[in-house]
Amino acid sequence: MTFSEPHPHSEGAPADSKSLVSQFIAAARHFHAAARVIPAAPQPLFEAISDLIKDRRPVVLAEPVDLSRTLFEPLLAAGSIITDPTEDELDAAQVGITEGFAGLARTGSVCVANNRQLAGAVSLFAREHIAVLQAASIVSRPRDLFTVPAVRDKALTRDFVIVTGPSATADMGELVYGVHGPGKLHIIILE
Repeated sequence: MTFSEPHPHSEGAPADSKSLVSQFIAAARHFHAAARVIPAAPQPLFEAISDLIKDRRPVVLAEPVDLSRTLFEPLLAAGSIITDPTEDELDAAQVGITEGFAGLARTGSVCVANNRQLAGAVSLFAREHIAVLQAASIVSRPRDLFTVPAVRDKALTRDFVIVTGPSATADMGELVYGVHGPGKLHIIILE
């Protein structure tokens, strides 16, 4: 399927969650982001994030608003995660971790609140961005952000950025990643 063809779930019954997750992962990979599904529990999330950050420091975590802070407790207990960064720490961040309040299956995009707990800044300033997203918050297309009950109230009450893959530009010739923001995007989907 190309992205210009009509989506099979454009009209009529909504797609089931597994179908949306599969479509989301395929689209995210198409746009050079990594995406994987893990159980929605603290230990699997700790292991997935630890595997991604390895020894890169500093790491900044934007305090979650929609996801339970309990999910992040093992990561915070391990130390060396900054949750209240200074401007200099935010500027030096190698990895930024945010929650995504919604995902767009069609494009593999993550919606990150821009006005909550520094999430917008953390998603844009770090060299690598790790977004944590609930599978149940993935919708088919952008207009669903404002009609699907699971995400509607969140989309209508906050400013947000839609992140589709790592930052890229072709302003000076060939396509280059990471010039105006993160050079890598990792999406962890919680089921």
